[in-house]
Amino acid sequence: MAARIFRVDQPELQRVGELFQHNVELMDAIFSDLTGNLEQLRLTWVGEGARSFFDEMDTKVMPILRAVIQGFGTSSDHTSTMIARANDAEDMIRARFSGR
Repeated sequence: MAARIFRVDQPELQRVGELFQHNVELMDAIFSDLTGNLEQLRLTWVGEGARSFFDEMDTKVMPILRAVIQGFGTSSDHTSTMIARANDAEDMIRARFSGR
């Protein structure tokens, strides 16, 4: 039976995690700006078109944007967990071979 090899490119995994976190921060800023702009627009724009627009923003666009942000956050968290588990596994294997 061939030995199974598990390899983690930690620098690359770290880079991916940082990219996810950067996207969380970027999308949070976009969400905040968009929320502020919508509130300003609500003060001045009225009518059937405005109601339809705000309904779509409130029920479709903003919830989807929030879900995307949460998805990036979850991905960042899982990437950090993978790095930690790989480090733990490496430490455990190193300890077994060193007789500790």
